[in-house]
Amino acid sequence: MTVGAQSGTLTYGTAGDATYTVTTTNILTGHIYTVSIAGLPTGASASDVDIELNGTIDSGTLTIHSNGSTPAGTYSLTLTIDGVTSASFDFTIDQATITNAAVDVIAPSIGGIPDTNATPAAGSHFTAGAVSWSPADNPFKSTGQYTATVTLTVSNGNYTFTGLTNATINGNTATVVNISTTGDKATLSYKFPAPTMYYTTLSLSASPSDEQTYPGDVVLTA
Repeated sequence: MTVGAQSGTLTYGTAGDATYTVTTTNILTGHIYTVSIAGLPTGASASDVDIELNGTIDSGTLTIHSNGSTPAGTYSLTLTIDGVTSASFDFTIDQATITNAAVDVIAPSIGGIPDTNATPAAGSHFTAGAVSWSPADNPFKSTGQYTATVTLTVSNGNYTFTGLTNATINGNTATVVNISTTGDKATLSYKFPAPTMYYTTLSLSASPSDEQTYPGDVVLTA
């Protein structure tokens, strides 16, 4: 008995079917056989196989269903029908592609201390490493623009950044600097506009008046 190559692509997180052509000899045709599969991973199940005479070849179709929870990877299986066991064949679940990656950082402000924390958007399947700033001023100055760079790492082997198409930092389109050859890491960068002065307190030398303003006054409104 031989089992052909997998037909149909399966991806982690999405339910679907893969089919295989099973060719047999010395197995009675015209019967539906309950199969036994060794090596079948969690979340996967196999159908019965109807062996029929197709031309001069006894064959049938094996269907393996994944409910979406089967971990990504390639599994080596063997099929047994009516006491006859096949050679090993592969069952593959592809990694799910992270197509959108969004993180938030604390933007530069004049006199502010560079913050190295990056927060992934809720529900993301990755973590964010420390943010690096260029130029490496501490505190931030009023001249020039600052670029934030951060490396993301997938949460587990069921995900990949290979195929990442949209990346943002603070909602702004970021540059995908690099995706690792294994697809488990992606490096993003974004150049912020020149920082502005940030005041935490404001002192008044006199009580503000609704009736009087003078040239150069700062007018406060509620």
